[in-house]
Amino acid sequence: MSHSLFSQNPWYSADIIRSYKPDFTPRVAFILGSGLGALADQIEDAVAISYEKIAGIPCQYCTWSCR
Repeated sequence: MSHSLFSQNPWYSADIIRSYKPDFTPRVAFILGSGLGALADQIEDAVAISYEKIAGIPCQYCTWSCR
């Protein structure tokens, strides 16, 4: 089965991401997989969101850190 990042409405997924820090507008968003934890540790005020929490994103082992 092929998965698409936008298999669901992308605006719905963006709303889920925004709900973690509603009064914050990130300048940069990183999509990090395994092996990049050292980079994630260097980000101040990072927000990590499991892919499983975001509609339409099929990975269960990665997180998003928004800054």
